Formats: sequence, structure tokens, C-alpha cells
Amino acid sequence: MTCAANFPQPPPLPQPAEALVPHRRPMRLADELVAWREGGATVTARIPVDSPFAAGDGTLEEVALIELMAQAYAAYQGYEDQRLGQPVKQGFLVGISRLHQAGPARAGEQLRVEVNTAGEFEGYTLMEGEIFRDNEKHVTRSLKFWN
Repeated sequence: MTCAANFPQPPPLPQPAEALVPHRRPMRLADELVAWREGGATVTARIPVDSPFAAGDGTLEEVALIELMAQAYAAYQGYEDQRLGQPVKQGFLVGISRLHQAGPARAGEQLRVEVNTAGEFEGYTLMEGEIFRDNEKHVTRSLKFWN
């Protein structure tokens, strides 16, 4: 069966992130791609308390939230590749800007990550993302990738 654009039928959602991103535990933080739309996606994560990104008091290091957003966008792109019948490609995080965080996140909390493509230019993609905790916006960031 094919999609309207004559592409293979994409896998049903949700999809485990491990099928869409190159990372494996403990470095893989994203759990599932739960929604995909043209230009963006929704990913869920519950970072384990024994994660190397968790401090002794259970708070997550800022780098974990940056990495989680990058993995959410990788899951979006990996699903897009599958949707187009292509192998999942790798990209590289090359920059971070416009950071706002509303307090520390904690290991074990259910997080929802919303990512959207904000622009593309000469092999680079600008992604904007938000992390929600208990349906409240917790982190907003812009990330730049090289594809």
C-alpha cells in the first residue's frame, strides 16, 4: 500500500525512538514518537533516575534537556525518512540559542517534547522546541542542525 504521494505507507504511531535515532541507553533519552506532522513532531520521555544525566538529588542537568530536544528532532527526521522510503540519516547538533527554563526538571518525570522546523538554509536546519512537564511549558530552545 502507498501514500497519496506514491511513498511507502509510514509505520503507525507511536513509534519507539530507538528505531528512529542512533542513540542507545543510557544516552538515548527519548522514548516514543507519538505524533508526526509536516514540519514537526511530539515525543515523550521519562529519563530514568539512574541516568548519567541525573544529579544526586534527581535533577536533570541542562545538557540532558538540550539532548532530549535534539533526539526529539532526530525522531521527527527519522520518521520523515521512513515515510519517504529512505534509510534513517544522521544529523549533528551545531548550535543552541534562545534558552528559557522554568526551574529544574527531575529524573522520573513524564516529559512531552514538541519540536518544529523553523527554517532551512544550505544544509542547516533551525529547530524550535518546547519541553512540557505536567502539561506546563518547562523549557523553550532553538537548536541548529547540520544535515
